[in-house]
Amino acid sequence: MRHYDQNQIRESFKEINKKNIACRKRNLKYLQKEYPDIYVGLIDRANKYRDGYILLPGTGGDYIHIGNPPNWFDNIVNDNEYIWQLNRMKHWFTLIDAYIILEDETYITKVINDMDNWLKVCTPPESYDTHLYNKVDPWRILEVGIRMQEAWGYFVEMLISSQVITDKLLEKLIESIHRHGEILYRVSPKKHPGAATNHYIMEMLGLLWVGNTFKQFEEADEWKAFAISELERCSKAQLTIDGAHVEGCPMYHNGAVKWFSTGVIFAGGTNHFSTDYVDRLRKSLCYSIYSFRPTGTTVPWGDSRANTAAVLGALYGYIVFNHVGYLLSIRKFISINEIADLLVNHLRYINDIEKLLMEIEEASKDYTLQMDNLNWQRDINQVMYRTGWDKSDLSIFFACNAPIVSNHAHMDLMGFDLTCNNRPLVVDPGVFTYRDCNERYTFKSSQWHNTLTINNKDNFKYLTSFSYEKQKAGYVINTDAHEKLWYVVARHHNYEPIIHTRLMSLVDKKIIVILDKVEHLNPEDTVQLHYHLDSTKIKEQKGVVYTDQSDSNISIYYDENNFKRELIKGAISDEIDCLRESTLLQLNSTNPLVGETIFHTVMIPKVSSELSNVHVNIKQDNSRIMCIIEVDDSVYTLIWKDNKCSIDM
Repeated sequence: MRHYDQNQIRESFKEINKKNIACRKRNLKYLQKEYPDIYVGLIDRANKYRDGYILLPGTGGDYIHIGNPPNWFDNIVNDNEYIWQLNRMKHWFTLIDAYIILEDETYITKVINDMDNWLKVCTPPESYDTHLYNKVDPWRILEVGIRMQEAWGYFVEMLISSQVITDKLLEKLIESIHRHGEILYRVSPKKHPGAATNHYIMEMLGLLWVGNTFKQFEEADEWKAFAISELERCSKAQLTIDGAHVEGCPMYHNGAVKWFSTGVIFAGGTNHFSTDYVDRLRKSLCYSIYSFRPTGTTVPWGDSRANTAAVLGALYGYIVFNHVGYLLSIRKFISINEIADLLVNHLRYINDIEKLLMEIEEASKDYTLQMDNLNWQRDINQVMYRTGWDKSDLSIFFACNAPIVSNHAHMDLMGFDLTCNNRPLVVDPGVFTYRDCNERYTFKSSQWHNTLTINNKDNFKYLTSFSYEKQKAGYVINTDAHEKLWYVVARHHNYEPIIHTRLMSLVDKKIIVILDKVEHLNPEDTVQLHYHLDSTKIKEQKGVVYTDQSDSNISIYYDENNFKRELIKGAISDEIDCLRESTLLQLNSTNPLVGETIFHTVMIPKVSSELSNVHVNIKQDNSRIMCIIEVDDSVYTLIWKDNKCSIDM
């Protein structure tokens, strides 16, 4: 066991700790004065954590008592994420903040007792065999990285020089931090040779933090240089040229923006990274905004949640590039209180939250968001379109990407998420759990997304929570936008020999027309169209299903001659372990289908639930498909040919 001069370590952090505590106290006092609800919420959480209560995956969306200190190995809720996230100790952030602002030692005593117990009972594996770091225990390699860059890193930056930690405990802590660094350096690269997973980013951030923070370690410079070079590889492997994270999940994309930005912060600036790294990071900020609904939540595509996490991308864009424009863009869709509520968890990197929030409020008054309405992420086959940049504007998120890059993806080829008039209308259900259970399958299934199935089978076969059978190709062919028309064309081959091609279009900025061309059908085949409505107030009339909300509605017109409708109770999850009711509209084909068939769906969003008079007539001439849509007194003719679409009005 190596020994380090504790007095020298304390002394080296003395000024850093003093400066950080003063900054944190100033920021917290400002929140206490100007945003009392946020401050009270922070203290309330700290009290729960101090008393042995915690909110984690598997706890049912509520706090449960787990003891003081907790059992770091006992999976009391039968959810692997519970063990892993418990051992990240993120509750320490809140406890340390409460101690700093209130100077109540009961909060920091909880942290110290947790730390002391963990160091005693959670001994690391004796070897560096990779299989030892992939278990449901405190030493999964991802947690090794996260502990360093987050909770343990925060403790060191705030309090390691203080007398709250004894010399004996400090010695154990430093020894463990060094061992964390060794494990990350020796094990992580073996587990991630292609640098292609978001886990590797977080693990290398942990190594970078150790190497950059503890110059006393003889390997420090080597670890820092290695971590930076591996983050460069992660950037090339995971951030596309168009700016998206390859997994195609907006929540994980926002995480990646934070992680790649944190690398810049730890290293000491963008000058420590290549121009390519910095350019990809800058472009990734735009995706965060495009994948943010006008309603003020992230599109919950794949294993994502409908929350305000896009603020993370905007915040770290501000920190790294000193550019407030990203936060001003987000401010158009959520309140300053919502921004402040999210920033409270990231004060570690904010020198002056008062200055930042005042700058956002002042600059947002005259701010005009200058971004194209259409964004095509070619490498991950996603298209995002909106009619404008106000809260009431219509937005569509569309995707068709197979084979999938990550098992965070769902079985939702050519699915979409639609919002209008400041309300989610036809939506992705989000992620309810990561546990391998029936609910996990259901929330990933094609039937719970806005897509088409053949013979009521998923687009591809689900195996376990994080595995599928091999998929065939699925891709976006074309997309374009004009004054009166936006469209996207996509195709997938996962029902071969049956081929499904979908044209989704927005006509006159108010009418959604979906044409599904299905080829090589046999008489015994059936087709199902699935639409997930974010409402339980549903009404029906002949050939139409519609919502009856007080604020914003959607009416869905379908071909009653070929489909029988079925309304099914559904659910949407905005946060892990939390559900709210929704409605699934399933349209089941009723007539024998042979060869090539084209199905249509028309959707009209309105503030009221007033219905339109809709009639659709489809004509086909060789490779040209002509769809004539009559809506009340207006007539529109869509012409679909050679993967392009035009309109006559």
